Amino acid sequence: MSVEELIKEALENFPIIKEIFDYDKIMKIFQDNEYSPLVYHLKKSVIDEGKVKNAVKKYKEDPNDNSPVIWLGMYLDSYYVIKDLEEYLSKLKGLDGFNSIIEHLIYSFWQGYTELEVAYYLKKLFGKIYLEPKLPNGKKVDVAYDDGDVFYVEVIAPKRHYKTERALNMSLETGKAVELPDTTDRACEKIVAELEHFSDILEDIKSVLVIDLKNTDFAEVEIEDCLLGVSKLVIMKDKVTGQYVGSRVDREKWTGFDVDPRLAKLGAIICFNKEKNVYGNSFFEKKIFQISLSDKEIKSLLQLFNE
Repeated sequence: MSVEELIKEALENFPIIKEIFDYDKIMKIFQDNEYSPLVYHLKKSVIDEGKVKNAVKKYKEDPNDNSPVIWLGMYLDSYYVIKDLEEYLSKLKGLDGFNSIIEHLIYSFWQGYTELEVAYYLKKLFGKIYLEPKLPNGKKVDVAYDDGDVFYVEVIAPKRHYKTERALNMSLETGKAVELPDTTDRACEKIVAELEHFSDILEDIKSVLVIDLKNTDFAEVEIEDCLLGVSKLVIMKDKVTGQYVGSRVDREKWTGFDVDPRLAKLGAIICFNKEKNVYGNSFFEKKIFQISLSDKEIKSLLQLFNE
């Protein structure tokens, strides 16, 4: 099937996406950027049921062979990306600020997708949310939710740094292990950069930073190191004999709070990564770092992303 035929069939399968992005608009996006993730996942979302049944049959014949399951997960990936997008759009369309996020979806797909995803789950948890709300300093954040007070949320989906991408490509080309760049500093840079949204008003508002780790090059451990100090293993020896007596894990004194003291006034940081099984069920790995929010304020957020 041609790209045009695939897009037409995909839009028939997902009526909300069709309503927002009609065929002509999708093809215009494709003409402007043939590598558009939105177009890529749309055309890949058209599934051949015969191939799916064949993979299931192969796995049932030999449950010890995981290759059909791995193939099926990769084959259905785009379908689930678009299926979830359809669900997010259906629950959020009509809200003020919705069109701005749609623009993000076109020009920075994963950033817009993550904004919709976080807004969807915040709405599911709290009911009342605001898209693209304006802060008292005149700037905007991605979403806010009402939990007695209004909590302002900035969402980021960082991409891999070019140095990490280059190292990974080199490993693939040579078949050898390579040393990846340290990413704790990069995690700190990303976090500190987002404080500019809340410039001069952090003490006056409730703020939350949400980080999607799926496509980035740092993990929750680097965020933890940024906030608490880089962990290090300390070997302890007897001062007289020099013999090993034990070990402990310490942390460096330097943290992100030394980089920018405003970080201490941020409410909380939530990092997450979403995975799917072959049945389309979502599994979220998340970690919440409580900074200035109270125990009561953070309690509700503990339920975020729970299905």
